[in-house]
Amino acid sequence: ERYESGVIPYAKMGYWDPDYVIKDTDVLALFRVTPQPGVDPVEASAAVAGESSTATWTVVWTDLLTACDLYRAKAYKVEAVPNTTDQYFAFIAYDLDLFEEGSIANLTASIIGNVFGFKAVKALRLEDMRIPVAYLKTFQGPATGLVVERERMDKFGRPFLGATVKPKLGLSGKNYGRVVYEGLKGGLDFLKDDENINSQPFMRWKERFLYSMEGVNRAVAATGEVKGHYMNVTAATMVVGKLEGDPLMIKGFYNTLLQTNLEINLPQGIFFEQDWASLRKVTPVASGGIHCGQMHQLLDYLGNDVVLQFGGGTIGHPDGIQAGATANRVALEAMVMARNEKRDYVAEGPEILNDAAKTCGPLQTALDLWKDITFNYTSTDTADFVETPTANV
Repeated sequence: ERYESGVIPYAKMGYWDPDYVIKDTDVLALFRVTPQPGVDPVEASAAVAGESSTATWTVVWTDLLTACDLYRAKAYKVEAVPNTTDQYFAFIAYDLDLFEEGSIANLTASIIGNVFGFKAVKALRLEDMRIPVAYLKTFQGPATGLVVERERMDKFGRPFLGATVKPKLGLSGKNYGRVVYEGLKGGLDFLKDDENINSQPFMRWKERFLYSMEGVNRAVAATGEVKGHYMNVTAATMVVGKLEGDPLMIKGFYNTLLQTNLEINLPQGIFFEQDWASLRKVTPVASGGIHCGQMHQLLDYLGNDVVLQFGGGTIGHPDGIQAGATANRVALEAMVMARNEKRDYVAEGPEILNDAAKTCGPLQTALDLWKDITFNYTSTDTADFVETPTANV
């Protein structure tokens, strides 16, 4: 019956198995599924499993030429999403042999590819994954990681201090290099290309590289510190967006970058335990709408292992880029010193900054300019298991 010609439900084709025993080598995925009206949640979940592994819309006899029972993905659990009436969490297991070793492209093409055009599902989102150690070991991971970057930059005991070059598009190579030099000489550890700058007609990649490195070398000579600039080397069509959302959810992603083992943490959107094997830790980046007046909060929320990236908060300083960089460097070092002295730097943060500004004109100017600027928002993306704060406070 399973292999008779025609169309049969995905659940009956073997893509639904509530008794499935998860293997250590399985790739696990959690989807948020909104079935079309009249479609059973179990059938919708089985359809997602099928369309993201071996199924097509009708029975094909060539399944019998494969180890189809092994290669079928199995939806093994379906749960209603709290506080919703038509959304469900679908837990799906994939056999390791379904994926090419060391290929993110193949992994994502399978799990978040064709299935998103499936008509029986009104809406679909991948919420979380568990990648087995056996598969992780086929990836090289970050070339250096956090520890090596600290050694290269000779910066320890505090966050890295950076900035994105602004405006992100339109500068000539020479002016771009000038921004890099001014920021580094003022006290930044490095600057970086924004996400959508690559090799456009107004400034080719090689031109930007040469002028940026001239700025780096001049700043190193002027300050005696190790300096740097991070350049985009991705394909011309690549755009990497910012990660924004609920504070607890972002904390979950933040921990994912830094921790070697993750425990289940539903409020943070972590649905599976994850062992990251020997992959090197990645440095998170705080960027977008931050300034030196928030330094005590940033240090408290994010700790040492982070890049504090002040783009507008450096280049938008009324006294110039160098002054903006100096304001950020002085604010950071004052706050780190207060923390190391066991002061309550969170409660005393404004006082610490004002004291530091007495001997640093650029910091005083920045505090006067941006003192009332903050970006609270109502969260629209929570883990849906617990109530979470809706504003940054």
